[in-house]
Amino acid sequence: MAMHPGGPVNSSHPRSKTRLTHHTSRIRPNLHGVALGLIIAVGIALRAYHLGFKTLKFDEALFYWIGQGNLQAILSENARLTSEPPLFALLTAIVSRISSTEVALRIVPFLAGVAAIPAIYLLASRFLTKWGAVAAALMVTFAPSQITRSQQVREYSLSSLFTILALLSFVNFLDKKTWRSSVFMAVTISVGMYIHYSLALILLGINIVFLIRIVLVKDSRKQLFLNWLLAQMLVGLATLALYGLALRQQLSPVLGAWYIQPGLWAGSSIRSAIGFAYGGIRDLMLSAYPGYVFTLLFYLGSVVLILFHRKTVFPYLVVAPIAVVVGSSLLRLYPLGGGPQDIFMAPLVILVAASGVDYLVKVDPRGVTVAVFLGLLVWRVVPSLIAYYPEDGNSSVGRIVERVAADASPGDPVYLCLGDDPALRYYVYVRYPMPRNPIVTGIRGPEPRDYLDQVDAMLADYGRAWMIMFPPCGDMSPMLEHIAQDWHVDLVEKRYPDTELYYVH
Repeated sequence: MAMHPGGPVNSSHPRSKTRLTHHTSRIRPNLHGVALGLIIAVGIALRAYHLGFKTLKFDEALFYWIGQGNLQAILSENARLTSEPPLFALLTAIVSRISSTEVALRIVPFLAGVAAIPAIYLLASRFLTKWGAVAAALMVTFAPSQITRSQQVREYSLSSLFTILALLSFVNFLDKKTWRSSVFMAVTISVGMYIHYSLALILLGINIVFLIRIVLVKDSRKQLFLNWLLAQMLVGLATLALYGLALRQQLSPVLGAWYIQPGLWAGSSIRSAIGFAYGGIRDLMLSAYPGYVFTLLFYLGSVVLILFHRKTVFPYLVVAPIAVVVGSSLLRLYPLGGGPQDIFMAPLVILVAASGVDYLVKVDPRGVTVAVFLGLLVWRVVPSLIAYYPEDGNSSVGRIVERVAADASPGDPVYLCLGDDPALRYYVYVRYPMPRNPIVTGIRGPEPRDYLDQVDAMLADYGRAWMIMFPPCGDMSPMLEHIAQDWHVDLVEKRYPDTELYYVH
């Protein structure tokens, strides 16, 4: 007689065994599956909360305006105004045709940030236990950099997602060795490069891993190489098209020069190169997930990869792209500083830390150690998330324009000190349009009195004005002092960082 939770069961009868199996599977759920589902739900909530609260910053609004022309104009403006491939601008353009609110414009980065959670789980589960893969998903879910980039009208969360998908498609290709899997891998990597040029570094890292694989494993070399060659041809064609669409224009010496310099190696000795490489990896680690607990798991995972995974493709898959990025920085080709452009490397760093958790799962089957580490990981980021959600995101011009649109009487002129700023234009002409209020944009003429004469004429014509000042305008105190000689200047509202609304009458 076998004991059943509900009483004795005749285990000798085959139907009884079948009923027992089915009943047991119902009352013993897939715990790691439940955990993954809860983690994804939390990840959705963390990325959806206050999605439209923060006002658009300069570069976010810039992508909105780039997307307002036809296809040719979008490609041209994206190449002229940004250092990014055109796909994100095209996606933003499509969304803006449906809705132009902050939530709508951020929906693509939001969806990418959510999709990265199950994607990292699928990739990690190819090499780690289910609980190790769950730990990787949890780290992506709570990583502040992943959350913040999922709430910005930028391509960063998409670049992180496509790094995961590129690695996943590569592992799938190594397993199946078919032309279909090679085409799928080529399409995935090509789409990734059309989102962020850094995916070319991931491609180079994958190529290195493939060469190692082809040397060490002798089975099916010819067919594997032919299918790999097919993928390289497809990616090469996509790269040539990308060069013509954007990269050729963006390679000018002026565009992006200021952007890449801070992350390049500036030394001349082996010692400084080693220090730079170590500092770059440390910055990647801190940007992927802050705190000493994650750092400890990363170092533990590094040892685990060497000791227990060295006969698999896993350590090469992680190390090769990181080595390519560090090497590119040493060659002064790519900026490495833990900034938002490096977020595409975060999944690799997280995979290393997850392998450390995976080891703890094996040495402590009861899970007490793992629970403590993961609890500390989550606890570490709670204060930063609490501080992150209520803030304006260092750009409060949207709140000021919203206040003007609500308070200004019909006919009141609205003076913009810098009318060509994309964020200010977005809020004045798109988000909170004021058709009954004349919009006066500040003159930046060659003569020092140009803008003073303009404001004097405006006040003489209308007898009143709302005036918006924010940091890109520069020091506007001389203008305000000049106006205050003949008019009442009331500071209506001031928001961080130094965005001010005045009413002059």
